Formats: sequence, structure tokens, C-alpha cells
Amino acid sequence: MRYPDALRVEAIRRVQRDGQSVGRVAADLSIAPSTLRGWVRPRSEFVASPAERSEIRPGNPRAAEIPVSSIPVPGTDAGERGRPTARLPIISTPADPVPPAGESTVGRTYPSAYLAAVLALALAVALAALLRPSHALLHIGIVIHLLGFTVGFGAVTVVDWYGLLWLAGRRDLVEVRRLVDAATPLIWMGIVALLASAPLVHPDLTAAHTWIKIGAVLIVVVNGVWTQGLSTQLATLPVARRDRAHTPLTLRRRIYASAATSQAAWWTAIVIGLISDAARN
Repeated sequence: MRYPDALRVEAIRRVQRDGQSVGRVAADLSIAPSTLRGWVRPRSEFVASPAERSEIRPGNPRAAEIPVSSIPVPGTDAGERGRPTARLPIISTPADPVPPAGESTVGRTYPSAYLAAVLALALAVALAALLRPSHALLHIGIVIHLLGFTVGFGAVTVVDWYGLLWLAGRRDLVEVRRLVDAATPLIWMGIVALLASAPLVHPDLTAAHTWIKIGAVLIVVVNGVWTQGLSTQLATLPVARRDRAHTPLTLRRRIYASAATSQAAWWTAIVIGLISDAARN
């Protein structure tokens, strides 16, 4: 599983800058502890004593005055053991940036993601205007289109339902996150199937209802990109704020809006698709 870069940065910041344990951070962010250790290990190749860990803790004015460490680096032979060596960095470096205090990239959705979604839909519409599929391709396109709706809408409905159960206090956020991680590929597979099969179903681009359906699909795609950012924001909440009562009101409203928008757009596209198919027959 590939975790979002923002989530990775947040996890490393908590371990290295805030001094939280790997186990606690892994549980908070729904990350496998072994995965988090792999992220952190390149920054800390030796085990420092408690006194040294207190010295290098951020905010300690003595941190900049720490002399060269005498702790041996793993891999040196016994004869070199104890010889002063350069202290290895255990705090983030420019290669792995951590946002300054008050600035966080967690939950940020970049404009390029929205642009890619819009361009993909525009390409599907352009191909639909240019192509004249045969009767056989038309039937194949309809089958793929229906499968895309079934897979995508089914996965979206389960995710939205689990989200509402979490807001009602009936599900734990870790359980919801695992479901979201498992269902997200299915949702995007369904959307890709819809866009790929759109030129094959030969939509009537002169009809108003067709453009309403295209608008609904656009909302589905854009809302899906936005929801990824909301999911990451939820993962970075402290454990004490992961129930409905303690979740920030703004974030709760965004979750409600995302779920309502998703269902409305999907149902609009489905109903118009059924109407178009009935009119064609």
C-alpha cells in the first residue's frame, strides 16, 4: 500500500520532532509499525541514551552545542568502537521536509489532481464526439459502462455508510480507514471504466440530459479527489478527537457535504443513464 506523502511527513514529524513512540504514532495514523520504522530508520542509525535523547529534543537550547558523539556507528569493527564519530542526523533534513510549526500539508489536495480529473473527462467527451462505434462495440461499451457504475457506486455507498456510522459513534476510525483504503481502488476503477467506455456508448451530445450526466460525473470525479484530502485529515487527528463529539465542526461539515454530494451526483448519473437507455430503445 502506498501512503500519501503528507501522511508520511506527519508520521515522521511526530516521531522525530515531537518524540512520540513509533507504536503510538502507527496506531494513531493507521500505519503498520514496521512501515513507520522503515520511514524513520534512515534518520536514526544508532540508539542514543536517554540523556542524549533529551539533549537533542527540539526546543532545547543546548541542542546546537552538542559535541561530536562518541557513540559507535553500526558496522565499525571492535578496534574502532568508541572512537568519536560524526553524529548522524535524527531530525528531518531538507531531503525530507517537515512543515514549520503552524504550517501543515496534511489533507492538502493539489490543483494538479483536479486538473487531471477534468482533463480525463474532457478527453472522454471529445472522443465520444469523434467516434462512431459499431454495433458490437456499442454493446461492449454498455457492458463496461454498467460494470463501472456497479463497482464504483457500490464501493462509494459502502464508504459513505461507514463514514456515517463513524460519525454516529458506531464504528472506530481505524476500521473506517481500513475500509476506505480497501475500497478506494474499486471506486477509481469504476470511474476509469465509466470514462473509458463513454465514447463507446455513443452518447447524444445534442441532448440536454446528456450534459447533465456529464456534469454529474465531473462532480463525482472532483469530489473523489477532494475526499482523499479529507481522509488524510481524519488520519492525523489525535486519538482523543477521533469520535464525532471531538472532531472539528468544520471537518464534520466537509464530510457530510462530501457524502451528500457523492450520493447526489452518482444517483443523478444513474437515473439519466437509465432514461437515455430507455429513450434509445
